[in-house]
Amino acid sequence: METKKSIRNLFWKASNSDTSSAMDLIEKTSKNLMSSLLIWIL
Repeated sequence: METKKSIRNLFWKASNSDTSSAMDLIEKTSKNLMSSLLIWIL
């Protein structure tokens, strides 16, 4: 539940900021999520 909320917040912030920083934020977020998933899987 908390994770969903924080992800929603990130995307809300991204959509309300300029495009370049939004893309940067999404890229960082997806990298963090991927590494978290990898750590969890391994």
